[in-house]
Amino acid sequence: MPQHPITYDDLESELDYNGTSESDAPSSVMVGISSNTTQSSAAVQDGDMEIIQSLQLENQLLKNNNRTLGEKNKILASNQRRRSSAQVPDKLKAYDVELSTFARKYGVIAEMFPPEHRVLRLPVPNPPPVIISASRYASKSAKELCLVTEVYSLLPDHLHRFVPTSHFQSLLEQHLQGGRLSEIGKLRLMAGRIFGLDSSYFDLSFMKQDTIPEIQKMLGPGTAGGRSSPSKFPPILLKNREMDPTMSTVFGNWEPLAKAIRIVMFGRNSLDIYRWPRAKCNARKWGTTSCTPGLLAWGWVALIFILSPDTPFTKAGVGAKSRLPYAAMFTAYKQLWVTLWDQPRICSIHKKIDTYVWQSSSTSNVVTSDTDGEDFTSDLMLLAIANAGCKESDFPGPTTNNTPDIPGPVTPISPIVIPAASESALTSGPAVPVVVPAAPAIPVLGPAKTTTALDPNPTTLLPAIPTPTVASAGVAAVTVTAASEFPPAAAIEVPEVPNDIEILLVAAAAPSSGRRGRGRKAGMLVPVSSGPAGEETAITVLFDMFC
Repeated sequence: MPQHPITYDDLESELDYNGTSESDAPSSVMVGISSNTTQSSAAVQDGDMEIIQSLQLENQLLKNNNRTLGEKNKILASNQRRRSSAQVPDKLKAYDVELSTFARKYGVIAEMFPPEHRVLRLPVPNPPPVIISASRYASKSAKELCLVTEVYSLLPDHLHRFVPTSHFQSLLEQHLQGGRLSEIGKLRLMAGRIFGLDSSYFDLSFMKQDTIPEIQKMLGPGTAGGRSSPSKFPPILLKNREMDPTMSTVFGNWEPLAKAIRIVMFGRNSLDIYRWPRAKCNARKWGTTSCTPGLLAWGWVALIFILSPDTPFTKAGVGAKSRLPYAAMFTAYKQLWVTLWDQPRICSIHKKIDTYVWQSSSTSNVVTSDTDGEDFTSDLMLLAIANAGCKESDFPGPTTNNTPDIPGPVTPISPIVIPAASESALTSGPAVPVVVPAAPAIPVLGPAKTTTALDPNPTTLLPAIPTPTVASAGVAAVTVTAASEFPPAAAIEVPEVPNDIEILLVAAAAPSSGRRGRGRKAGMLVPVSSGPAGEETAITVLFDMFC
């Protein structure tokens, strides 16, 4: 029997080998896959982090570039004209000269800085608000309405339709700033005469204002590079140029302001003459015959700017070197003038400035007056003195005064007089009661004949009585608030007064004792009496509000 080789050992060994390989294969494969997955996930994470970091850097770079571009756009937008002159219609360009004249006038007598275009688009309410009144600053909306009303009141009627346009805003801003620069340059040339100092101190090349004691005394601390902030009310505004914590003497140093306004209105040589110049000065071009709160505030800010080390008048209204807030100062000064315009002391100050600026001049040189150049200044001043309970020396007197407050011959400006009544109103007829205002005001004159001399047919001026009076037939009655206290009185009938009695002197000689405090009209910030103590309280409250 043949023998065959037994191969099962090899087969078993092969099976064993194959079995071993098959059993060990899954574990080895899983190890390889897991190692590859770990390596790939680590690589992916590293790549993602690099991408994220790159994106973050790119994002930050874009933000920086965007911020830089935004700042450049703001600068370009502020310096760019709102509308190209080539796109402006011819009907608007035709009035450019007239609008530029208005812009220069408005920038001096009303607002030192151009108003926002949003405000100029506001409609004027009907009836329009009172511009010179404490109620002007009762709220932000009231202030804006009075601001746009002031623009329309100064602008000729045929130009009103251009106020809401961008072209008007552009011209107003451009010529207002140009006019301000021109007028301040004019004042700088005459600053030596205005302040009584060496004119070289005010040259643009002179940079050592902090070494001049007189200048530093007028500006006060905080403007010479010190740590203290500059005050909105430097000593130059106050009487004797000395700081007053109560601010009761604010605007008392009125002489430099009066000189500055006269130079602006009549030219550099106007301080040496006492008449209206023949040249075409600003007073003639603008038709201005009296000072306004805006003009008085403009003059103070311009003088402070000339005293300061600042040379360019920045658009933002803050001094580059002195850090003086010129824009805020103008707003505060104008608000004080407007709010206290009828207060006796403030009224006396702006009347003195009016007298100095328009001395030996006639309003008929600019506009035709219904009184043909005649005025009632002397009579009204005597009545105002009796009304305010002050001495005559406290007010600017007539030109015959032996000790005038203002040097040189002067002719006071005519105050506002109510329209004269017709002759039929002065004939015999029923008596008409005259209402007396509760607060002191400039007395109202109502004779038919506008003359300062006593009429042969006497026009009776009554002593001050704080109650309604009745004028008899043929007599025109004038009532003022008494300077002293009187017992309550009913309506009386004024008898005929002989011609040889000078009623004006009787009214002027009224007692000047203390009077009962009367609150100001609605709209005032605080109720104050009309005497000196009450006025000091009002000024102090307003000063605290601004500071």
